[in-house]
Amino acid sequence: MNFPESSLANLGSLGYTEDEARFLYLVATHSGYFSMRQFLQFTRTKSGDKSMAFSQKLLAKGHATARSFLRNGLVYHLFSRIELRSQAQSSWQLDLHPTRREIVEESSKIVPLGAPVAHPAK
Repeated sequence: MNFPESSLANLGSLGYTEDEARFLYLVATHSGYFSMRQFLQFTRTKSGDKSMAFSQKLLAKGHATARSFLRNGLVYHLFSRIELRSQAQSSWQLDLHPTRREIVEESSKIVPLGAPVAHPAK
């Protein structure tokens, strides 16, 4: 997948690392939903400080919500407006999901992210 440098830079300016920015771009351009397991698979890391810092950052900044899902952990939902292009290019923003929907209704959106996460082209 092609990751536009301007989008990654904008996400970086929000305090996200390069790996986090790439993952958020991928999620934002697909369903808006993800699990921490998908983040770990994408970054090729194991659960620990990196995933904890990422999840706390997302929630603290108000860029996502987290809900329990079928006793299998949390499902994160990007719902805020995160700028993916610089102001110089345009004022376009990706409106991920302006309203909070029930995870149960939207759970089918988690699956489409599987293939891009498993085989990211860096």
